[in-house]
Amino acid sequence: MGKNTRTAASRSGTRQVLVYGGGVAGLMTALELASSGVTVDLVGPVPARRWPSLSEGGINTGDDAETLYRQTIACGGYLAPRPPVRHLATEADSLVRWLTSIGVPFQRDEAGALALRRLDGAEEPGAAFVGGQTVAQITHALEGQVARLSRSPVDHPGPRPDEPPGVIVRHEHFELVALALDDDQRCIGCIVQDLVSMDMVALPADAVVLATGGPEVMFGSPGGLCAESAAAVAFEAGAVFANADLVQLHPATITIPEGRRFVLSSAIRGETGRFWVPRDAEDVRIPRDIPRTDRDYFLAASHPGFGDLVPDDIAARAVERICRSEMRGVYDRKQRCNRPVVYLDISHLPETTVADRLGSEAVACQRLTGIDPAQAPLEVTAAATLSLGGIWVDFEAAPDGSLVAASPRNHSTSIEGLYAASSVGHCYHGGCRMGGNGLLADLLGGRLTGRAVQAYCDDQPAVDRSDRRFTEAADQAAAHYAALLARPDTEDGRTPAELTVRLRAAMGKLLTSEPSDELVGLARKAVAQLSAQAAQACPDDWCEQANRGAPALRDLLRMLRLAELVVESATARLAIDQTATRTVLARSAGDGIEVIDSFSHCRGGQEVDIDGAIDPADLPPAPRRYANDQTDRTETP
Repeated sequence: MGKNTRTAASRSGTRQVLVYGGGVAGLMTALELASSGVTVDLVGPVPARRWPSLSEGGINTGDDAETLYRQTIACGGYLAPRPPVRHLATEADSLVRWLTSIGVPFQRDEAGALALRRLDGAEEPGAAFVGGQTVAQITHALEGQVARLSRSPVDHPGPRPDEPPGVIVRHEHFELVALALDDDQRCIGCIVQDLVSMDMVALPADAVVLATGGPEVMFGSPGGLCAESAAAVAFEAGAVFANADLVQLHPATITIPEGRRFVLSSAIRGETGRFWVPRDAEDVRIPRDIPRTDRDYFLAASHPGFGDLVPDDIAARAVERICRSEMRGVYDRKQRCNRPVVYLDISHLPETTVADRLGSEAVACQRLTGIDPAQAPLEVTAAATLSLGGIWVDFEAAPDGSLVAASPRNHSTSIEGLYAASSVGHCYHGGCRMGGNGLLADLLGGRLTGRAVQAYCDDQPAVDRSDRRFTEAADQAAAHYAALLARPDTEDGRTPAELTVRLRAAMGKLLTSEPSDELVGLARKAVAQLSAQAAQACPDDWCEQANRGAPALRDLLRMLRLAELVVESATARLAIDQTATRTVLARSAGDGIEVIDSFSHCRGGQEVDIDGAIDPADLPPAPRRYANDQTDRTETP
């Protein structure tokens, strides 16, 4: 074994599962497994130490499970498989009740019942919330539960003979580098890098769960709580991807330093926030001096039934049309042209209401923009913010169309022993994520994955912790890292940070606009050019410890690989009949990417053919209508 690699000590006497991800889905998965007596290696940062995610204005309660199910499928353009979504809607109520029992302080009305707000894509108020920090409060509550079962490996570096089953061992400063596979291509652990010592560490496991976000770094989103390149690691190991071209378009984002974006939650729109631009494209007045008669509330006019709470993709397309096609953004007197932004206005509400219902989100907006949303409208723009496709995951449906909750197939990937618990997988949202469903999917995904992994481990032999493959994989990862670190600094070289900014710009143009052959061609050319430059790039830090330059370069190379995957999937999508609802499948093929119609998947020791067809079940595709009258234009799936 090389001097920069090591193998973590094993713990005997119980099953051991590795969960990679420190967010809601990772915490939920770890808690579910540990509560069942499984020892968990939880790899990833403590969420409270990262940028708080404010992209969810609440969590759907599922008071009317059938309505939530139908709205979720319709909002996603009928591109989501039906059984997982039906289970999501059915379990929503029990999940919210459980969150309340562990201390999430959901806001209440005067009668003591849950206060509910309406979010995008919903017909009626149905989302519970905690001011403007629903994500943070749920994360902190889960952290408290996990902390009761956790210990740090520093406390005791080796196995404890008297250690009870169900302990969670935290590895906070580690990053996923590679998957360890046996001769049958079964996942038997991971190779991670200690970001302090920069050593490669082999972590054997009876199963591995990826609970990270998708490749959001290429969109400039501050979303994921772990390195988003985990999806690329699985892809290079042979995992099949599904719908890689489907991304969440968000109509209200604010650009922050380094080209990243701050995503406003739909809570602002849920609290009667409205989009508008001046009717006169050259109106130089400040917002408060523009009377209502001179404002174009473009979403309310186009969709009188839903107004500004149409699904995010429809709202984002409308914002993009106003800014780019019609050139009717906000006039800049200094530049003497329109900037590609629109107003999101909630200044008509009393300051006490804004503080009570939005809380920390209003404070964050003021800190980032210098504008108090209670006093003046925010300037926002549309952007692609996160991936809705991802690693293909399986599920088991009962004859009546429901989900078999304890099946080992749920959330399993095409690599045996590898599971995907959250938005790194593909199965809940289709082409657009309905407001309030992001948290719900992460929580339910964690619960289902924990139960599925436990069932899987019960039927599998324990992993041999002394297997030579761990040493070989760790040495290979260390050699690859050393090669990155040894890259020469040339005149034509580009830094990873510079190339990452350019990647965000290139992918943003493709994903925010209506897809077309021309846009896909331009994106393919841009990705190829960036890949060639990345091949010559070198890290901007050569320190032997706590080095972030080389890992950043490694992540960039992986993001470029996923960007290529997005482009190829978008090309395949354009070739599909637009009235068809089909999953686009793709996998790595050497240095290229192969779009496939079907593949063979191991289920219970048997090979089963999987194709991209989506069973419409009880909800066949239909036009997406978001208005009360029949004169409104429709959005086809």
